[in-house]
Amino acid sequence: MNTEEMLLQQMQQMQETINKLADQQTTRETLKGDTIPFIDYMERWLEGDHDWRINTAERYKDLYRLHIKPFFQGVMLSEVDYDMLDAYIRDRKSCLSSGTVQKLKTCLISPALKKAVIRKLIKDNPATLLDTVKVKNKHKRALLDEEIVKLNEVSRPHRLWIAIPLLLYTGMRRSELLGLRWTDIDFKQKTININRDFVSTRTKGNILTDTKTEGSARPVSIPSGLVAMLENYRSTEGKGKTYVISQSKQDKQVDPHNFSRLFRKWCTKADIKGISPHSTRHTYCTMATEEGIDTFTIMRQVGHTTSRMLESVYVHKRTNEMQERGAEKLGAVLDNLMGA
Repeated sequence: MNTEEMLLQQMQQMQETINKLADQQTTRETLKGDTIPFIDYMERWLEGDHDWRINTAERYKDLYRLHIKPFFQGVMLSEVDYDMLDAYIRDRKSCLSSGTVQKLKTCLISPALKKAVIRKLIKDNPATLLDTVKVKNKHKRALLDEEIVKLNEVSRPHRLWIAIPLLLYTGMRRSELLGLRWTDIDFKQKTININRDFVSTRTKGNILTDTKTEGSARPVSIPSGLVAMLENYRSTEGKGKTYVISQSKQDKQVDPHNFSRLFRKWCTKADIKGISPHSTRHTYCTMATEEGIDTFTIMRQVGHTTSRMLESVYVHKRTNEMQERGAEKLGAVLDNLMGA
């Protein structure tokens, strides 16, 4: 190849490079993310159409206001890149729990940027390149047998004593318990139909809503012992009430915060630490597993659509009794085989 041909080839390569840069510049000029502040975009996205419960939406907006808006002041939407997000996540990890940082990333920033890509405001979503936030779960524990006995004893004198059996025999959530009406209970079929939650919200106060998830609306089978307790309660403390857990002077639901305070009072009196009303749900799942009830049945009872949540969150090792029983059972087989 002579000098003239080499020069011609170099000129062609330079022209190709210029054309590529020009194409990139043209593409960039068509993206509106250059002119939209990130926090303005996030606020519009938060007010958009989301399949969130009211209290979930309130929680996400609080997370945005406290932990996203201050960090991204003055940043344009198209300026949010991997390096900026990586620095942001590392900064938040230093002062927030891993679970909260995970929510900031996967529930707010990433889906918001994904929507911006769909709307062609930015070219790609840099949040997808971030490392997974390893969440250190701090779940409520299950109650021990002796704690169940104590909790039942201290709550019995109270007019709302039925709450403890209902929570422990069914594994229902506090919100489901407080939204439960007598008409939701089929005494003949020994079934409770869970179809609403009573929740506390910051903006709308206490309200009845649909259940937490679509799978949470469900029939729950109850044993004869609980049926008898409910029949007794309906004819005494619950007489003339619409809601099973009702206020003393009015035919209305009990405030969720007031119920939690009552539950804590019972726990203090029983000298039980580290539990909440939701711990009874963990207890139900743990005890059902210990008794050999199959996973699918437990999922149907508590309203889980997958076994992952049940197995990773709700089933606890209360004691080593299961291991001991397993060792004895296997040992008996081996003893027979080995002539021990």
